[in-house]
Amino acid sequence: MTRAPATEPTSPQPALRTGAFLLTFWQFGRVGLQALWMVLIARLLGAASYGIFAGYAGLASALGAFTGLGFGLTLLQEVSRERARFGSSLRHAGMATLLSGLGLWLLFTAIANTLLGHAVSALAVACIGVAEIVAFPATILSSYAYQAHERPGMAGVMYTIVPLGNLLAVALYFLFGEGDSLLAYAPYHAAVACAASATAWCFMRHQLRPPAADRRLPTRGETVESASYSLMRVIDTAMVSLDKSLVLRLAGAEVAGWYTVAFRLVSVLSIPVSALAMAALPRLFRARGRLNDGRLVTGLLIASLAFGSVGAVGMLAGAALLPWLLGPTFANAAHAAQMLCLAPLLMGLTATGANVLVTSDRRALRMAAQVSGLAVLYGLATTLIPRYGILGAAVMLQGALAVTATLLWLAVFLRPTVPTEPTETTSR
Repeated sequence: MTRAPATEPTSPQPALRTGAFLLTFWQFGRVGLQALWMVLIARLLGAASYGIFAGYAGLASALGAFTGLGFGLTLLQEVSRERARFGSSLRHAGMATLLSGLGLWLLFTAIANTLLGHAVSALAVACIGVAEIVAFPATILSSYAYQAHERPGMAGVMYTIVPLGNLLAVALYFLFGEGDSLLAYAPYHAAVACAASATAWCFMRHQLRPPAADRRLPTRGETVESASYSLMRVIDTAMVSLDKSLVLRLAGAEVAGWYTVAFRLVSVLSIPVSALAMAALPRLFRARGRLNDGRLVTGLLIASLAFGSVGAVGMLAGAALLPWLLGPTFANAAHAAQMLCLAPLLMGLTATGANVLVTSDRRALRMAAQVSGLAVLYGLATTLIPRYGILGAAVMLQGALAVTATLLWLAVFLRPTVPTEPTETTSR
């Protein structure tokens, strides 16, 4: 049946540049809080224990990409096109996030030590898992709700809630905790992450006031579409989550600590283009990624190249600061950061190309490109990391990102889709 025409928002829409600026501002705030937390926790735990934490958190993040079963991105898509769907979309996404998150958390607690080859206490594993698999995805759902209403400032604020909670957890640990081990810190990390996520959810509902939703279950069409989004998100997250778990497994805890610290610097320098890609999502969803007005898509590509080039320079310049900030056990993190100098450029190109494809109903092409990148990631990791250590890890990440970004943008420009009136293949 033919989909009803999209309902245009009645409130004033911020310009894309304004939205990107607001998201960039809050993304910098988020990463700034994360960086401060990283300095404190890395100094507290040391390179080896921090590497273990990062490896387990990476595996938890990869599993956490399944949390919500894709209903969060379905909410963003549907509410961006028609605000009247907000109540039912939020209810479906909230229930899916809670139920799937709890199931995946139990799975992670059971398998993490076996997969990563370390004997971390069950309590510490459970605490890391609940923060990454339940609390953080619930906060992301609140951000999606704001993005769908084209409130990029508040969408960005939601991303700062959990990092702010991490800082509070460290403060509480310093005041009341005993010992300096991962096991001693982990319960504070989990408890505050859950409280922060609940706060974000309640504040979002208070501000956006979703209308009463009917009690119907999602239709088969909605479930299938959400499942495709879920698979897409898992593939998307795996590239920047499982890399740390692979380094922990193949090179040990200390190398994983160095690599993770360098990767955090990559994340900071990738913020501007990531924020631009996020801010463009509602507009791309409404346009379905059409290339007949090529200014938006071409502008995203140019911005990715420009910001990424600046990021490469920033990696080379900022590498020397890492041992000074984190202590002598992280001296090799500076070399890792220098070797990862191209990662901000490649990560930005990947983010923007992926968003153009998903909003133009070409999710299969996006996933094919990213699966190819994951295959390269795993192949390079198993081949290079055992032999070359941190150098192999840097080649692993940048090689995988380069393959992914190239395939994504080839799909954007070589197979443009210009839909007219979109139709729905499954009935609602």
